[in-house]
Amino acid sequence: MLVDALREVAVIGAGAAGLSASRHLAKAGMRPILFERTLDGVGGLWNSSSGRTWDTMVPNLSRHTCCFSELPWDEDTSQEATANAFPNRVELQQYLQRYSNRFLEKEWFRMGCTVTRVERLVDIDAEIHKTEIDESNDSVSIGGTKYRLEWTQDDKTHHAVFDGVVITSGFFSEPTFPKLNDSSTANTRTPHIHSSQYSTPEPFTGSTVAIIGSSFSALEIAADVAKCAQKVVHIMPRIPWVLPRLVPVPQTGSSPAFVPIDTAIYRRTRDLGAPNQENPPSLEQEDVNIKKHAFIRSLVGTQKQSILGIPSDDHLPPHVAISDTYLDRVANGKIDVVHGRLIEINHDTLTILATNNETITRNGIDQLISCTGYRPSLDFLSPELQTTLNYDP
Repeated sequence: MLVDALREVAVIGAGAAGLSASRHLAKAGMRPILFERTLDGVGGLWNSSSGRTWDTMVPNLSRHTCCFSELPWDEDTSQEATANAFPNRVELQQYLQRYSNRFLEKEWFRMGCTVTRVERLVDIDAEIHKTEIDESNDSVSIGGTKYRLEWTQDDKTHHAVFDGVVITSGFFSEPTFPKLNDSSTANTRTPHIHSSQYSTPEPFTGSTVAIIGSSFSALEIAADVAKCAQKVVHIMPRIPWVLPRLVPVPQTGSSPAFVPIDTAIYRRTRDLGAPNQENPPSLEQEDVNIKKHAFIRSLVGTQKQSILGIPSDDHLPPHVAISDTYLDRVANGKIDVVHGRLIEINHDTLTILATNNETITRNGIDQLISCTGYRPSLDFLSPELQTTLNYDP
């Protein structure tokens, strides 16, 4: 007689999403198998092996919101549980490892494994099979849709069939660089790296460094590099609102209290036009955007922001970056901000198309860092699954 099998689900990626998904799959009576490319622990992009973050990087979320409900930071008695409301990369990776140790089984993990193929198998008959995952465990495979996974480990290819697949490998897969004129490729001799390759400011000591982009990482890396570089040229396509990690919140009859930025912004009462509000206002999206800009302006004012410029595109969703030191370094001249888009590199000279459509240049650039984002990579999915998911690389 056949009995109900413990359904096995492959989870691709052992970052925060992969750990949480595995925890809840297990709670629902399934057996998760986590595939992780790195060998030295969990953590996803917060693992130093990911190359996506640097040791002193601090997220834009505080301990109050950057945590699992089952494992508050307050339970922490280890050395990384400091008074700082915002953990750094090392603390976050250790926190995720602690979550894994408490709620997940070691035998669920397949470390050092790179998934290379996922395909759907339809209408498989019920059969008893052994997988390469655990040859000592016979499992009953229930008829229906299955998924065949291929992966490499130690230069060997393996495969197994699962009842489901959860992809938790995130968006930070393949670094993207700015699109430049064709001549730039032939004329570029200046070292050019992506933000994913950045680790510390010391290698840039005494150099003139160009930072490309308006993202959170662009501002934080620019401020960090400015500690050691002779000069930082920051080419910024769009002006963001630059918010500190602690912002004032008015208190009745007393001085304002300073709270972490995420606790001030991510509130239902501040989510203008949200469908879960009681009597939500009937607003067009453009009106919602204007109100969001006004709310941010009320948090930080415009005096310090004016050092960089006040965002004028109120009809668009606010572009926000979090940094405690960036505006100060712009004010003291360590960072030269150029509003525009990089279009050409010719040896140590950069050509920028400014926001007013004028062409300007910056000379004597020793190194470039592009903070221009990533694209997700789901190339390991079969063409049929990519079509099902409307994936367009």
